[in-house]
Amino acid sequence: MNYSGVYDYLKFGLTREQIIPETEATSTYENAVFTLSMMEDNGFDSAIIVSSDFHMLRTKLIYERLNKEYDFELIYVAAFQMIDGEPTPWYDLNSDIGNQEFWKIWGYLLGMYHFFDL
Repeated sequence: MNYSGVYDYLKFGLTREQIIPETEATSTYENAVFTLSMMEDNGFDSAIIVSSDFHMLRTKLIYERLNKEYDFELIYVAAFQMIDGEPTPWYDLNSDIGNQEFWKIWGYLLGMYHFFDL
């Protein structure tokens, strides 16, 4: 498995077998499609969906829409970026992340993910 985020979770006592990253998606929509399909293929009934704090609203929106077909139990965890050992919310990062996410969430609310990757 070549997924750098795994090592952070291993520090908290998870094993590699408990972490199943989805690495093929090019959008949040595709990630949800692929992940929910993987869950069904593996006979899972629940999962913890982890995403960055700025991205969680859109992540939860699309997973909830697509999960109506499956009815999995999903728990959502928003992760802050660590700066100088402190969790830092996206709005303190001095970047354009918030502006980009504002437009992307509108695209997802309008269902535009069906036509192109956002």
